[in-house]
Amino acid sequence: MLATRPHTPADFRAVIAFHRLRLYHLASLVGLHPSRLSLVLNEHAPLTPELAERLWKVIEQERGA
Repeated sequence: MLATRPHTPADFRAVIAFHRLRLYHLASLVGLHPSRLSLVLNEHAPLTPELAERLWKVIEQERGA
């Protein structure tokens, strides 16, 4: 587990890239269309606290798998 949770879309992009997670797979687990998640991670759509929490939970599950 990371020492701190990601707070910005850039932090999430770094964690996703570092662990080589597939965006389309994460999107389906979070409940978003992959293009919508891409917009959020590239800062063209807002990252809500609820989405950040769901995304973090999915990333932790996928890293542990």
